Amino acid sequence: MYHFHKYVAHIFSSKILHADGMKLVVVGDQSSGKSSVLEGLTDLPFPRDSSLCTRFPTQIVFKRSKVTMIEVSIMAAHGQAKSTIEAIAKFEPTSGQTTKEDMTLVRDMVGRFLCNPRSIILAVVPANVDIATQEIIQMAEDADPNGERTLGVLTKPDLVDRGAEEKVDSDFLLNERATLTLRKILELVTNQTGRGRFQLGYTIVRNRSQSELGITHEERNLREAEFFKSQPWNAVPKQRAGVKALKARLDKLLIDVTRRSFQAVALDVRHKIHELEGELDGLGPARETSNDQRNHLIRIASKFQGLVVKAIDAYYGRDQCFEDDENFRLATNVMEMNQEFSETISCRGFTRSFRNSDHAGTEQDGQSETFPSPESGLTSEHPLPSSDINNSGTFQEYPELRALLLQSENAPGKAQTDIMDWITKRYNRSKGFEIGTLNPSLLPSLFSEQSQRWEYYAKCHVKEVIRKIHQFNYKALRYCCKDSIISDRIWAMLCQLLLPSYEEALNQVSFLVNVEQSGNLMTLNHYFADNLRKAREDRIKRQLINLQSWRSPDPQKEPLLRLRDTIAVLVSNENHTIQDLHDTLEAYYKVARKRFVDAICLQAVDHFLISSKSGPLWLFSPQFVGGMSNLELTQIAGESDGAALRRSRLVDEIANLKAGERIMNS
Repeated sequence: MYHFHKYVAHIFSSKILHADGMKLVVVGDQSSGKSSVLEGLTDLPFPRDSSLCTRFPTQIVFKRSKVTMIEVSIMAAHGQAKSTIEAIAKFEPTSGQTTKEDMTLVRDMVGRFLCNPRSIILAVVPANVDIATQEIIQMAEDADPNGERTLGVLTKPDLVDRGAEEKVDSDFLLNERATLTLRKILELVTNQTGRGRFQLGYTIVRNRSQSELGITHEERNLREAEFFKSQPWNAVPKQRAGVKALKARLDKLLIDVTRRSFQAVALDVRHKIHELEGELDGLGPARETSNDQRNHLIRIASKFQGLVVKAIDAYYGRDQCFEDDENFRLATNVMEMNQEFSETISCRGFTRSFRNSDHAGTEQDGQSETFPSPESGLTSEHPLPSSDINNSGTFQEYPELRALLLQSENAPGKAQTDIMDWITKRYNRSKGFEIGTLNPSLLPSLFSEQSQRWEYYAKCHVKEVIRKIHQFNYKALRYCCKDSIISDRIWAMLCQLLLPSYEEALNQVSFLVNVEQSGNLMTLNHYFADNLRKAREDRIKRQLINLQSWRSPDPQKEPLLRLRDTIAVLVSNENHTIQDLHDTLEAYYKVARKRFVDAICLQAVDHFLISSKSGPLWLFSPQFVGGMSNLELTQIAGESDGAALRRSRLVDEIANLKAGERIMNS
């Protein structure tokens, strides 16, 4: 038993059992003698009176210390939340009688303490009242239905009417007005009676009377011992009589409850250690010198770069953050935006809808493409790019992006439907002295105007990717650096240094647009010739079918055509030239559009924003930290006095918990 006492003492001294640890909850009805019982157990003075005296809950916390001292406050002296302090400061006592709301408040508060499975319930009941009227009996049974941690305490035995036993003919527990008799008290103390009893029974104590308030604790204990030696109280078993016996029973009960709680306590200890170690890890190591500060930032940068690699290579199963936040899935998000950009350019990139919008042309992948009809307008299937970015939320979260991403141009409207009239007018206005040929500048000017929307949509797309990468950088930094102060300092430096790389990506968009629209029309892609041939064949076929000079009654035979009619169709004329211009423009536009989309995604997005080692994802690196001056290191990673104090407290608390864990595992 001694070794177990020492064992429990070590557990308490190691501070394992803190807020939700072992508690002795002393509860009872008004004037039942709770304060006197606590005084007898602790040898600490408590306010006492014959009427209502204690008007607030009392919490006593014993701490092992080399110095004996008593600290008194209306709330816990340390660790209180600001909201709790404010609530206490605003509390106003109820004037006059106690209200129903007050009673409910007290009952709920008591219930919370009783329901703690690691608390020992000391149910205090006066011996001179009917036990059936004591509400605390039922509350204790509700909180501890098996009675494993509830001990009853009978007080005020010196106030019991000795002649009351003869006044009661039936079981006093069935008579609500009956007074506890000595016989019934003995039955409760020895745990013989049914109703009102506890599994662990009762202990009876005699507290100071009003005339004895000035005596010492030793005198109090001597008078109590003499009382239980007198008739008829000497019939009470010694192990159930007096505060000394109560202490012994509480000691044993503490051991029993502690044993039962070991497994749950051990789990809580491991959880608390893990929680505190996570907080300590977030603070990082002590950073008093420049080398300490540099090494700390290098560790953060290395972790950041590791996360970047996983995000780009889509190794999402290697870190929990990819499951917790979709914004970390960078490769997936960028590919989805690239696909949306490709569909947007395909459906909205042209200034005027091509005439043969219902025919399928051969694509580079061997599949067919259908242009949307001019009447389709802006559909939900192909919305405008999500980075039609005049988004106040983006600028509030990342104000440094405002100047870069603010969109000054309005989104293009519906495509025009007068493409043949437009080509005819441009053809007529471009005629020169050439004979039998086209003005060589006509087709490039037609293509340039037909692809005017490309720059708007491409920049919208790249700006949206920039916003996504900027968001990734911010969240990845916060994830890799748990110290919010340091991460905010790093971000304040990085967010401005990232802007030039974003500008390079947008400049590349302008460069690619200029290449497509200002240079010579050029392609070695054989699909251009295939598309043009197919378009011409379809156009001539439609014209010839309309002729049908003679039709045979036999449906198996093809219609016959008059030679001069076919010659008239095939002989070049102005209308044929304009139609051929349209087909050539359409065939080249398809090839150039796909080339442009690929170039934007490969160069402006992938190279300048993702893959390039000078890009925004690779800026914060160990090499970047290595180039910081000592002043910059101190400004970013220098440790405040508060952080150093918090680290010291965490180290001590973790050491105490681990010491207690070793004791429990021994």
